[in-house]
Amino acid sequence: QDQRYSPRSQRNVTPVPDSLPPLSGDVYTGSDLSPPPDDDANIYENIFSKDEDIYANISRRIPHDGIEAYLNKAIGSHDIMEEFTSIPSNVGKSMSDGERPENKKKNRYRNNLPYDDTRVKLSIINDDPFSNYINASHVY
Repeated sequence: QDQRYSPRSQRNVTPVPDSLPPLSGDVYTGSDLSPPPDDDANIYENIFSKDEDIYANISRRIPHDGIEAYLNKAIGSHDIMEEFTSIPSNVGKSMSDGERPENKKKNRYRNNLPYDDTRVKLSIINDDPFSNYINASHVY
């Protein structure tokens, strides 16, 4: 029988070595186990002040041959959900255009709105000032 379709309890699961790091915290899966670069050496510029707690440096390392065991351990734990829910859902930008009552019906999900400064603006139709709204963003 194909193991992709067998119940979880019957699958061959790689045992979890005790040497793996705990599930909470940041994960590094690269083959280079050198320390993460200093903040000044990062390629990308953080547009927020250093006081804002939006991003975190990667500090936990998992060797490539331990990824499968780590994921098996993570899937069976509630820690992974806690880690996921700790990710900020927005970065403090305004989404007021999508929150307007005239535009709410154009949003498929109420918690997935475009930022005002990157949203796609359509041409106005029939002098309706709200006809230029669509729930879409430009990706730069």
